[in-house]
Amino acid sequence: MSPNRDKYLSMRWDANKAFEVATAFVSAIMFNHVISAFDALITAKHKEAADRNKFSWNMAIITDYRYKNPVRGIRLSVAF
Repeated sequence: MSPNRDKYLSMRWDANKAFEVATAFVSAIMFNHVISAFDALITAKHKEAADRNKFSWNMAIITDYRYKNPVRGIRLSVAF
């Protein structure tokens, strides 16, 4: 193969990897939006309640862009 072809194939491989990472992050963002909608619903219902209990929860997506799949997991913490 010619040096130009090698360079082109390397550039395509890099672009495809960047696309995979971008796709995973967009998926994580959409998932975060869905969770945020549920959180907003729960928060609104708790504020309306007269006997408001002390309850909170937090969800976070654990990411690491160095791996093939940058979304490594989900962390959920609940306090009551």
